Amino acid sequence: MLASSMNAPPLTIHSSTERDKLKEAAKPMVREELGPLGDVEVEWFCNSLGLSRRYFASVQARDVAKHSMLLFSAKFRARVSEGNLELDISDEGDHQAIYICPSKDFAERDTKALLDSPSAVVEKRIQERYIDEAWRVNQPMATAGQSAEASRANQVQTARETDRAMSGYVVEDFRSSGEVGSNVPVKVRLFVVQRPKFPLLAKGEVAGLRSIACSQFLHFIPPEHFEEYEALLARAEKSNGCVVDYTMPAEDEWTEHSMHNEEQDIVFRVAHKRGTTHSFYHICGQLYRMLGLRSRVKAMWPFRNGIDVQTIWLSPTDAMPWQDLRRRVEALRHHISLSYILPSTPFTPLVSSQRLSAGEHSYAYCALVFTHHFLSLHPHETDFAYEYKASLVPDMESAQARRLKMRLRQHMLTEPRLAEAVIQHPNIVRKLHKSFEKLHAPWSTFTLPKNGKLFEHYDQDIAQEIVRTVPNEVNQRVLLCFLDFNRFVLKTNFFREDRNVLSFRLDPKCIEGDDSFPVTPYGLFFVVGSVFRGFHIRFRDVARGGIRLIKSHTEQSYATNVSTLLEENYALAFTQQKKNKDIPEGGSKGTILLAYHHQDKGHVAFDQYIDGLLDLILPDPNMRDYLGHEEMLFFGPDEGTADKMDRAASRARQRGYRLWKAATTGKSIAMGGIPHDTYGMTTRSVHQYVLGFYR
Repeated sequence: MLASSMNAPPLTIHSSTERDKLKEAAKPMVREELGPLGDVEVEWFCNSLGLSRRYFASVQARDVAKHSMLLFSAKFRARVSEGNLELDISDEGDHQAIYICPSKDFAERDTKALLDSPSAVVEKRIQERYIDEAWRVNQPMATAGQSAEASRANQVQTARETDRAMSGYVVEDFRSSGEVGSNVPVKVRLFVVQRPKFPLLAKGEVAGLRSIACSQFLHFIPPEHFEEYEALLARAEKSNGCVVDYTMPAEDEWTEHSMHNEEQDIVFRVAHKRGTTHSFYHICGQLYRMLGLRSRVKAMWPFRNGIDVQTIWLSPTDAMPWQDLRRRVEALRHHISLSYILPSTPFTPLVSSQRLSAGEHSYAYCALVFTHHFLSLHPHETDFAYEYKASLVPDMESAQARRLKMRLRQHMLTEPRLAEAVIQHPNIVRKLHKSFEKLHAPWSTFTLPKNGKLFEHYDQDIAQEIVRTVPNEVNQRVLLCFLDFNRFVLKTNFFREDRNVLSFRLDPKCIEGDDSFPVTPYGLFFVVGSVFRGFHIRFRDVARGGIRLIKSHTEQSYATNVSTLLEENYALAFTQQKKNKDIPEGGSKGTILLAYHHQDKGHVAFDQYIDGLLDLILPDPNMRDYLGHEEMLFFGPDEGTADKMDRAASRARQRGYRLWKAATTGKSIAMGGIPHDTYGMTTRSVHQYVLGFYR
């Protein structure tokens, strides 16, 4: 993540000359509709409403005319009906929209007001109606040189890529400093949504920011700041995650009046590849409002290279010392980074109400997913129900017993039910996160006793508090399982700044002794991202197996896939171990389960899954390592990933993995691989066998 530049100057603000030109050009248009009153309305809109000068740098005269008439119509309706002014204006089209709503400031802990504010409602609408819809068409091009079948599939992908540059939306949001009228003390927020307009490139034009930026960006941002955006985009292109940069005034420049000075705004820039997360535009707005900040201007621009950039000009809602403002800005940077990975979970309202921090929220969700998959490995009420049923049917076959146990667990311990433990006991979750931080944060001073093992470290104080203060037995077991999660993590990227998923190297002892897992594996990885969750299991230090991408066509099939994911991954890896019995390499398998509402994000999930595993096997002196030795991972194709092996090898090489050439099998010839279908190395070999027979 880019470091903040504390002394960098704020972005240049365009001259008011542009406003005056637009005002005079808009007057005749409004005069046609309103007569002489039109000039008055345009004057008021341009001079008294107090919109940022950046607004006038980004619109045309016809936009000024339309926006001023929309506001006039709302005021006129209020006068005629002698009612309150209703600023709930929306004008939506297929590829463009205008929204005008009241702009309000709220108490920082007023969660309901924050979530239901007019601005938040509009942002959520824009997210769902326009941004998410554009992301669905953003599919990556596969690498050249793959097998014949993969190449045919790539032709379809290439057709989609043709429109990739035009996908996405420009969203610009402006807050007025003035009020609608002397008798209507309401400030206005105006949103403009439109398709990006990319200028035609001259033949032989050198690639640069002007060749990938939309015309809206080029009109909005002065050329002297292009270099800053070029650096941001370069970082985003190399990352599968989120890149954040901000500038703010120096301490000696900040006064109690600075919050009213547009030239002293804090400027946040956030860049990420389009389609790699969800709900992010909407969540970012909630985050800065939660921290007592408000946006004067906010803009999101899509670039031709598939990257979206948000720039937010922020000021505090109340006067505050510079040091307090700095802490809030740093908190916002941290919140945005984590929210890119997990933008929306059952615990998001706890963050909005500040009952959990962003870090505690992310920890709670990862521990919840762990608990959902691992809680059944320890005694709880479903085991008692299973034993009771088995006692009634003494001759029940073991397969039937296992199926019964699985059904009971699925129905009684769903994730929404488990999440209630966190929602009802956030104070205990904060202590559990503190314990996790003590064990795994790079700045922690905790050390294990000589010859001690981390899984032997159990925080008895928190365990006793859970048993003493949590009345519900299910909630007790959930929170106690969070303690197990803390002690079974051997390595994690949780505290890295540049991660795009959260990944954990687990101690396989966490499944030892359960009859569903007859042989304890050598290695167990657990990965959680914004659009997926996954595991990787191997039975030897050097092991190979495919990565399976699991899709769910119905909610019921997704529920089944979630409840059986760990067991399925284990069974696949164990089977591969048996298949590899006559070769030096052991067996392994990886699984990636797409979230139900993100079945089209397979490429995003795969890339982030690989990054999460690389985070844990690449040397990192700042990561606490209870494993104590280097690991090697090797991957192969499986269902849904046969055309992605080049991507994994390329990413491993880019990240500096010394064994990147061996990282995947099934690579293209161009990457030094052997196409599986051509040489009959998988089930596709049947076709090659028949061809060889006829030859």
